[in-house]
Amino acid sequence: MTDQTRTHGIAPRVVVPEDGRSHVDGLVWMDGVLHVRATTRWVDEHGAERTFRRAEDGTLQDARDGDASGLRSATSTLTVRERRSRKVRKLPGSSTTELVPVPGSDDLVSVRLHVEGRLDPSGGKKGTRLGRGVWDVRVKTEALGVTHHLPAATDTSTRPAIVGRRQLVAYRNRRGTLSVDAGGNLRTVVDGSRPRTDAATTRTRADGGRRTSVTVSVPLDGVRVWPVVEGRRGPLQGTAELVAPVGSFPRRALLKVRRRLGASSVPGRAAVTVHDEDVTLTATAAATPGLWQLVVSLGGDRHPAPFLVRIARDGSATLTATPAAGGRPHVAPDAPPKVSVVVPVYNAERFVEEAIRSVFAQSMPAEQIEIVAVDDGSTDDSLSILHRLAREHPRMRVLTQPNSGSAAAPRNTAIEAATGTYLFFLDADDLLTPRALEKLVEAADVVGADVALGRMKGIGGRGVAKSMFARSTLDAHMVRTNLIRALGPTKMFRREHVLGLDAWFRPGLRNGEDLAFVAEAELTARRIVVRADGDYYIVRGHDGVHMSRIGETLDEKFAKAWSLAEVVERHTEPGPDRDALLVRPFGGAAVEGLFRRRFLELDAEHRAKLVDRVADRFGHLWTPGLRAQLPAAAQPLLELVFRRRADLVGELVEHAGGNPRDLEHVMTADGFVLDVPPSVAAAVDPALLGVPPTAAETQLTSTRLRDGSAVLRGWVRAVGGFPVPDGALARWTLRDDGRTVDVPARALGARTTGHGPAAGLELVVETAALPAEGVWDLSVAPTWGDVVGPFARFGGNRTGGVGADDLALGPTDVLYGTLGHGNLSLDHGGTTTRAPLVHVVGTRWDADGRPEVLVALPGDDPSARVYAQVEPAGSRGARQLLPSTRVDATTLAARLPVPRSVGDEERIELTVAHDGTLSVPKHSPVPPLVSDEVALTLVDGTWRITRTATTSSEVPA
Repeated sequence: MTDQTRTHGIAPRVVVPEDGRSHVDGLVWMDGVLHVRATTRWVDEHGAERTFRRAEDGTLQDARDGDASGLRSATSTLTVRERRSRKVRKLPGSSTTELVPVPGSDDLVSVRLHVEGRLDPSGGKKGTRLGRGVWDVRVKTEALGVTHHLPAATDTSTRPAIVGRRQLVAYRNRRGTLSVDAGGNLRTVVDGSRPRTDAATTRTRADGGRRTSVTVSVPLDGVRVWPVVEGRRGPLQGTAELVAPVGSFPRRALLKVRRRLGASSVPGRAAVTVHDEDVTLTATAAATPGLWQLVVSLGGDRHPAPFLVRIARDGSATLTATPAAGGRPHVAPDAPPKVSVVVPVYNAERFVEEAIRSVFAQSMPAEQIEIVAVDDGSTDDSLSILHRLAREHPRMRVLTQPNSGSAAAPRNTAIEAATGTYLFFLDADDLLTPRALEKLVEAADVVGADVALGRMKGIGGRGVAKSMFARSTLDAHMVRTNLIRALGPTKMFRREHVLGLDAWFRPGLRNGEDLAFVAEAELTARRIVVRADGDYYIVRGHDGVHMSRIGETLDEKFAKAWSLAEVVERHTEPGPDRDALLVRPFGGAAVEGLFRRRFLELDAEHRAKLVDRVADRFGHLWTPGLRAQLPAAAQPLLELVFRRRADLVGELVEHAGGNPRDLEHVMTADGFVLDVPPSVAAAVDPALLGVPPTAAETQLTSTRLRDGSAVLRGWVRAVGGFPVPDGALARWTLRDDGRTVDVPARALGARTTGHGPAAGLELVVETAALPAEGVWDLSVAPTWGDVVGPFARFGGNRTGGVGADDLALGPTDVLYGTLGHGNLSLDHGGTTTRAPLVHVVGTRWDADGRPEVLVALPGDDPSARVYAQVEPAGSRGARQLLPSTRVDATTLAARLPVPRSVGDEERIELTVAHDGTLSVPKHSPVPPLVSDEVALTLVDGTWRITRTATTSSEVPA
């Protein structure tokens, strides 16, 4: 059947073809979400793509001058339909219409409708929860008043994925269209992945009689895993069986005879385990000697594994890959590479081999990766190492050139020599993680991105940018994603896009030669992909030759700042986005950095010339919007520069000791202000001298349950040279609607921390203070009198030894650490979790005469533990684990920590960790425990210890 669109004003009719109604351009799993991009093309009844004439007024006309402008407003969405039940789910996404010029014509265009959708099988508010089964992907198109439901044709599959404990795979079905298998089949973890039979292991043991039990473990490359949470994912369970492999008629006849002679197998078990991003298929089954096909089912249909198991008569077993299993896809030797990895090298003999070998170890086939290493006149053994490595890789080239003094020239040389679709710039002292290139290419191909970057990790004390990697996205924005803070070149660029830029890396700059190049590449990119679902690039912490700023002149600083500011100005319009991007060339070590200690070394004439030079070149970009986004100390400084007050600039820099960022903060009735010379204070707007705290740090140092409340201790401080706060304010925020409840925290005085001076605090968490049920997030802010600093989430930063147990304040009130960050939140009312009820049901003396309590659990929990808190606090003040023994499946006997020397009175509070939740047990009425020396009495849920003998206070140990 052919779908047709009939409408007034268009003749002949628009026809969607049978063989390619809508075509999937790309698929990729990111953060557990399947991203799909598809294109719908309008064609005539012969299957050829329709063309339309674009008139001068912008309207579209068909061959008979009928108005076809309505195609511009066509919309498209992606849906999935379950094959058996016909249930339909709509995928969130967006669509755009593109007019594509016809080659050789000035006014003919074709109309293409692009749609992007996101399939999030984890469910939730924005997810699309899929039941078990096969779901067919379709494109719903609304054009010219007619709706079509078109199958999404595809010629590719994506990698399988494990989302939580769900197994899914998007694949090309027999009809050539896209389907998603959510049935838990083996296809989910094998089809499209790469079982590494060369790395497989086998174990055998006699299974009684003639059969041998065989356990096979095979690593699976290419399976996407999300999320990876240590301790929260169990293996995916299934069954395994060794069956006769299907073959020719003589083979089937021979197997039939063998079965009659006693050849047999016994079904076993199978599991898929996940550790970080490594996925392993393990299966165990038993059979008599012979050649067998391993068949596994993981909750759905049975599927054969891509290898055969041969069991020898001596009980050993070997694996043989089936012809259909295939291996890694290889390209023809003369095909162009997918990625060219550019490596500038200068005196890097200590690190360059490890860097290059991290490219060798990529999961992409070696034939798809080109390595272009350019030695920039090294005087050590770097060049000979490169030549030796080049003999090990089919597509590694080594180029040489005289030393240029920076990484700019060798990178430019490599760009000219590279032939790959993409360029990736790898520094000679850094590393790639094994799947980095494959996953970046995979995502960039889906949306035609010109730039792709993956999350970085620093080692050896090296810090890396983090804010832009808060989440993965296929459409990053320079401002909203904060990409302006990560202008290093160590990312992937489409080579065609790079060749079209006005300039590449700036020779002559020893530092910052890459800023303008990266900024222009990203500001002009069609799409930018950011992958935050793992570490992609490892930055080594040491002083690199090309990265050192030692000896950077004021002229070099000026040129670096202007090259970046000029690119931003050229590719943006005046407004908030431009202001946000200009913070990078104006602040920090850029324009602001020109006016520090080195400025004081200039005489008055040269100071004035530098100020005039900066004002002349940058002054037209200085706006109130830009000024407001700069750090407080930079605002009066640059305001004086652009007012050409070189004398006051000198006074301010000298007063600050060479760096205005070190200006002290003075407390006034209105808040904090910068401590500046009187002449500067009189010359600038007083509003520019205000210094509101913009960031705070917190730390949780102890947690304790007491009388149905949680007692939290920790500290808080303001970041940026502010004095020690004199107090703290806690704020509860209801996650559903943003309501807040402020609770003063008790001040515990100043604290000395590794981060700087801070204010100690104690907060009692009482659920009565919260007006509504729901999840409440806890934040803490420093205070100075009536001045309240910024709030920061509390609990994620903890002192070593402070546990992450959930704290039960009641059956329906649980204080817990959020997943991943560990920040404290309170589930008030049991909206997401409930605390198990735990009871103390009795007491007794153990065999050595020591007191024990009997704790009844709500279920059989082998991980249950009993803890005690002893007062008065001191060396015994911390929560301590009690020795305990099992009375039966649901009862523990825990020994109470009675001290050897008892004062007038001591108290013991019990808590029980059960199912990961720490709660105060409910006490049934129990009689006191009394010996010749001590008496233990339960009062209001607390055990009171008192002396019963006047001659001695010693009790059994």
